[in-house]
Amino acid sequence: MLPRATDDAGATKCYFSSGPLPAFINAEQPPLKKKPLAALASNPFNQLVELILSREAYGAIEGELSRKLRPIRYGTVNLPPSALLEREFLSTHIKTGNLIMLSEGRLGVDDTYTLCDGILRLYLDRASYERSGLVGTPHGSAKAKRAKSRWVVEIKLRLPSMVHGKNGFKRIERAFAQVLTTSLSWRFCDPDDVDRYHPIYRTAEPAVSATAPVHVPLGNTGTVPFLPLASDPSAADHPPTATRDAIEEWAIATHEWLSLISLGSPRVHAHDSIDPYLSRYAVPLPSPTTDDDGDRRPPPPQTLTRVQWRGLFPASWIVHLCIQTLFVGFPFLELGECRADGRRDAGLWLAR
Repeated sequence: MLPRATDDAGATKCYFSSGPLPAFINAEQPPLKKKPLAALASNPFNQLVELILSREAYGAIEGELSRKLRPIRYGTVNLPPSALLEREFLSTHIKTGNLIMLSEGRLGVDDTYTLCDGILRLYLDRASYERSGLVGTPHGSAKAKRAKSRWVVEIKLRLPSMVHGKNGFKRIERAFAQVLTTSLSWRFCDPDDVDRYHPIYRTAEPAVSATAPVHVPLGNTGTVPFLPLASDPSAADHPPTATRDAIEEWAIATHEWLSLISLGSPRVHAHDSIDPYLSRYAVPLPSPTTDDDGDRRPPPPQTLTRVQWRGLFPASWIVHLCIQTLFVGFPFLELGECRADGRRDAGLWLAR
């Protein structure tokens, strides 16, 4: 028998928004609180970054990416949680540094830890949480009757009170010395070296590949259908070009097409001739164009370029990549959320 579905089981939600892009974005002070950069800045841990754009557009920005996009150097190190509280590590990499760390384990199953912007988050089961003596909040769905209780403890290590000798800091040290003592494998990304802990470093190199000729849903000169929100102050200056149903249909179809491009599926090839009994997928082509003879033909297929980076990428690096590519052709930027077990759990993509 199959297990009975819980109350919170349902279809995965896909959030979509559209709007006009500014004419200029300052790379030194990007608007991180506005879309689309706000969505990118909210993902601190990213394992896979994929850039999909036309061959001509990539040729135009290839040199700029190599000059302005710094290579990411990440590493793996084995540390107990108590090592994060050492004086030198705390002052050099957490108080003043830009260290991000992600421990091994499966979120929602194992005891896992994350560190970003000086905030250490502990995702603990009920037994570890009660023994640690730390103060946290419930984590996960409260509706799942068979799910084990889990808690998240958030420790802001950049606060002035987080120094050795303070009572609150002594409580954290005691929890790490007596309860949370297991040495874990951490994936980290830090501009400063942590050589004293003997890490294994890697550099994220871009993997560039070209696709076979494919049909693009946006066409050669098409744009994303736009529907301004009522809360958007510029809605009066940008009349809608589609209904909500049309935008929803376009977003789902483009997401499916983009996933097939990322997987290298032959179903999106312009000359794919699979039997419809095996696959009924068809690329959602834009409106046909009229040639000189008056015949209506679909837009010609294009060769796309895929650029993939794998590793551990901070949000600031992805925001910088997005700024470099937003105003070139029709880029698609896709990223996958990083999990400690290496799974790609969630995704976000941008289309212009």
